[in-house]
Amino acid sequence: MTLDKRLNFKRHITNVTKNFKKAKPILRPRVGENSKLSLGNRLLLYKSKLRPLISYASPFWSAAANMHLIGLERIQSITVRQIARQAWYIGNRNIRKDLRLLTIQEYFKSIAEKFFKKVDGITNAALLSIPSFDPLRE
Repeated sequence: MTLDKRLNFKRHITNVTKNFKKAKPILRPRVGENSKLSLGNRLLLYKSKLRPLISYASPFWSAAANMHLIGLERIQSITVRQIARQAWYIGNRNIRKDLRLLTIQEYFKSIAEKFFKKVDGITNAALLSIPSFDPLRE
């Protein structure tokens, strides 16, 4: 995870995008036009190999500005369109709906909700001794 001065995560999202674009060609023979895999298996490869690159540590930086998250949504849409082998005139929303895929922001929200539910249920004594942050107290 890359932090910058203003904590807007722009540099981190840029690095995530670069890493995604480097990893995507590796899976091209398996998910590309000539792949013999079924749509379900191609989608499974995306969900298990590529999407984790986008969502790493997302509970912490998912509150980044929308303009930064739009780039991640764009690379997901391009990739999913190629995996589903859909024409240019089919809308991204329709492709996501047909494949039962969440948008990047919805996916990050679900990850964050699961993460923070787990944090609330911890039983580790060392972690429980850390005082909670109350912004109204300061």
